[in-house]
Amino acid sequence: MDNVIKKLNFTKFVYGDKQFQYANKVEYLAEGFIKYHKENFQKYFCLNESEFINKNVLDTGVGSGKHAAVLALMGANVLGIDLTEKNIEKANELKNKLNLNNLDFKVGNLMEPIDSDSNFDLISAHNWMQHAENPSKVMGNLVNKLKLNGKLYLSLYQGNTFRFLIAQIARNILNQKDYNTCESLVRFHFPGGFHQFNNYLDIYLENIFDDFFVPYCNTTSYKVVLDDAEKMGLKPITNIPKKNMNYNVDNLALRIGFIKIKEKDYKNVNLKFTTFINEFDVDEPQIKDIHDLINLNINYFKNSNDQYEKCSFCLGLYRVRAEVNKYTDIEKRFKHLKYYLEQSLDKTHWSIASANPIFQNIGKK
Repeated sequence: MDNVIKKLNFTKFVYGDKQFQYANKVEYLAEGFIKYHKENFQKYFCLNESEFINKNVLDTGVGSGKHAAVLALMGANVLGIDLTEKNIEKANELKNKLNLNNLDFKVGNLMEPIDSDSNFDLISAHNWMQHAENPSKVMGNLVNKLKLNGKLYLSLYQGNTFRFLIAQIARNILNQKDYNTCESLVRFHFPGGFHQFNNYLDIYLENIFDDFFVPYCNTTSYKVVLDDAEKMGLKPITNIPKKNMNYNVDNLALRIGFIKIKEKDYKNVNLKFTTFINEFDVDEPQIKDIHDLINLNINYFKNSNDQYEKCSFCLGLYRVRAEVNKYTDIEKRFKHLKYYLEQSLDKTHWSIASANPIFQNIGKK
């Protein structure tokens, strides 16, 4: 239990106090943001914009409240819940700036039953549920508060993508104690910032700390989510991709809409969305080709007593991902990764240890 609480507090630290304090600073909602998410909600709830009016909506993992605000602008009566007090403070600031009287927020841990007297017509979980200790338990808590014939929208981290191969290598090396060192080294590895990679949705500062340090990163697949959903009385209402991911893309969110067609008792049912997809245990030739090389790097850097060395290696991994994120040629993408992994173990070409003079003042402002 103590370990769970520590992980919960560290999640609050990352999303409330550290990197995401900048991403979650919202003064207004851009027209493009509003347009995109209005269309996204219509697509996955299978409703026209006018059909959101007066719907009772629960928005979960609200962060700074931007998505909840869009739902309120569509005419819904919205309750937003988030784990951190600081995010709720920011969300209420946005609510007041937009003068939204049909929007309320409160702090809540969605691993626990939801404290609400009423059930909801629509429930949204946009890009956060994978950070829960047990996503299936969270999903069950949401379904329990969904009306019969109500709709649920999920956006999740999809496994078998290049992003999460890189993330899992780093997550096997780093721990929470490496956070500050990693933060201080970012400007060395990315002196020109992240705009040069021309992908502000997938390659950016906060994404490094989200992928490498947040305690839980439970990637999944459509098959896993659909299996759990059926056991909970849900039926998909949006298209399901026929092809599985095979690292041919850098990153692609798993998004799906459901309708609750029946009440089901699933307390004693075996649910599958309880952990992450192991990217190293995949029947793909590109992974098999570098499997041993990945393990050699993990074993070396994980056991290194030099924080500069291990953090620099992991930031270099992210740099590889950033450089190849637009590649459509899977072999070319893995060729770059393989070269980096090989060079990382060749100490005649690799100078990332703290003995390197360039790191002596790197943490100073």
